[in-house]
Amino acid sequence: MIKAFLSKHPYKLLLVLFAFVLYGNTLFNGYSLDDEFVTGPKNITAKGFQAIPRVFKTFHVIDESGNKYEYRPMVKVSFAIESGLWGQNVFMSHLVNIVLYVVCLMLLFKLLQLLFVNVSEFVIFSVVLIFEFLPIHSEVVASLKNRDVMLSFIFSLLAFVCFLKFFDSKKWFQLVFAFLFLALAFLSKFDVLPFLVIIPLVGYVRNKINVKIIVLIVVFFVAAFYSYKLTKVFMFDKEEVKALRIYQYFENPLYFKFAFIDRISAGLNSLGFYILMLVFPMKMACYYGFNTIPVYELASVYALAGLVSGAWLLWQFYKRFRKPDILWYGILFFGGSISMYLNILTPVAGIVADRFMFFASIGFCLMVVFGLYFYNNVTIKITSLKDLKSTQKTIGFISLLIFTGMIIKRNGEWKSKLVLFESDVKKYPNSVKLSLLSSAQVMIHINDKSDVIPDNQKLQKVRNAEKVLLNAIKVDPTCDVCYNNIAHILLSVENDPASAMPYLMEGFKRDSTKKETACNIGIALYRLGKPVDAKKYLIKAVELDVQHEFTVPYEVLQDLYMKTNPNEGVNYFTKELQKGYNQEFLNVLLGKSYFEAGDTLNSIKYYQQALIINPNNQTVNDFVTDLEVKFHKKAW
Repeated sequence: MIKAFLSKHPYKLLLVLFAFVLYGNTLFNGYSLDDEFVTGPKNITAKGFQAIPRVFKTFHVIDESGNKYEYRPMVKVSFAIESGLWGQNVFMSHLVNIVLYVVCLMLLFKLLQLLFVNVSEFVIFSVVLIFEFLPIHSEVVASLKNRDVMLSFIFSLLAFVCFLKFFDSKKWFQLVFAFLFLALAFLSKFDVLPFLVIIPLVGYVRNKINVKIIVLIVVFFVAAFYSYKLTKVFMFDKEEVKALRIYQYFENPLYFKFAFIDRISAGLNSLGFYILMLVFPMKMACYYGFNTIPVYELASVYALAGLVSGAWLLWQFYKRFRKPDILWYGILFFGGSISMYLNILTPVAGIVADRFMFFASIGFCLMVVFGLYFYNNVTIKITSLKDLKSTQKTIGFISLLIFTGMIIKRNGEWKSKLVLFESDVKKYPNSVKLSLLSSAQVMIHINDKSDVIPDNQKLQKVRNAEKVLLNAIKVDPTCDVCYNNIAHILLSVENDPASAMPYLMEGFKRDSTKKETACNIGIALYRLGKPVDAKKYLIKAVELDVQHEFTVPYEVLQDLYMKTNPNEGVNYFTKELQKGYNQEFLNVLLGKSYFEAGDTLNSIKYYQQALIINPNNQTVNDFVTDLEVKFHKKAW
């Protein structure tokens, strides 16, 4: 049976084998950019199957600033299932991503077979093969966080297949499945939206569907969308259902200046970027953002490429509308899918991204196959490799070979956050976001006690991080986080609070809601011998911590109070304890504070409270040992 299947489907077997050849090295990668939002030991998905109900009541992203945005439960459900099956296993997570990519390839193969019934299987295979070998797909497959793109792609194509079968057979149960898959696609990611236009157009030119059927398709799309909305409303409390996201200038300046001419300029530059990256993917990055591509320039290379290619695509689309061929379908898929990421209707976070091309690349591959096989003769019959000319074979082979090397190299850059950020910031040194990511990861890396780094290498990495941040400030002087991060390096590594203060004050002036900046100001002032001023900022940092998870200002205040006024510390931490947050941590601090104030009995009382909350608290046990040594007897 297996042998018969393989002999009947050799092209599909090749696609599967190539997927593991191209992406097999991702199996040895760890967690990378934003993976913590969907998986990892600290994510809700680590609880396995029991986490699934809670996943539907959770925003896709809750960042350290308290921003809550996006609702994509299906991707977290997939990781919860993984955890339930084999626990936290990053190898298996990457393996699942490759398998999902294979599913994407098989569904694309099926969809194209339904669309082009008079086209040979070899031509269909060629389209899917080119799709598989596009380097810009590395971000989607190598990044666990971007599994949402593949899930949306899978459900979107399943819905498309159901609609096509309905057009052909008029069997209404296909619409039920189409609705189900559309709803799941929306619950994965909104990349399905352009299909609202693509599917009716395909039905019109392919099956001559009437207005009633087109309206019916739209109704099913709207119903699927509102099923997504209702799921969200039903699962969340009324006050929590509205997402909140505060955008930064370095994410996309169009959030702050978005006139009509800006939309046109941004759209042309974005389109030019996508087309050039599909053809020449030389500088792929995990994040682009402000100052990586121009958005306000109409005379840039990207804008000119977007203008010329966009005009040509529109002309060909109109010209071939009455007799649609592979090129027409390619333009429809590409233009329809990429339209939502052109920054014309609304600004896009990051301006552009490799993952935004995943759906649109279907169209690109159709156009490539048309240009390679049929440009001079649309009636030619190509059924196998033998029917191709030597030049066609040579171009195809060399292109696939080059793209193979690019994919494998790019996969290696996704190995970890440090490797990824250090690699990408070299490509785009003026990307403020990449500067922040790389410098922050360097600090995490050099402070990792499990990874011993020679002092000379450590110093070199710190110096590079400083240069990157100083350049980011030149690029975007409004970036308050940049000021805080370079000050943090001066404080924690250089031990130079005086040099850190100007950066801290400038950052706090630009955004006085950042708890990290307030805390660093307090630390700097404390080291500069100004405890009274330091207390004000440290307490401010506590007040700004809406998530009640930021313990650093408490720890600094503890040290400050011990050295200045232990009784004042006791009063402050008692009031904080009454608020009901950080109970274990604050009980420990009160135990230490009372001990420093000379009140051993109250010290023991609060240590006991901490142990009730967590009997395995090593910090408490250490302090208990200190008490035993001091008084030569058991503390209690």
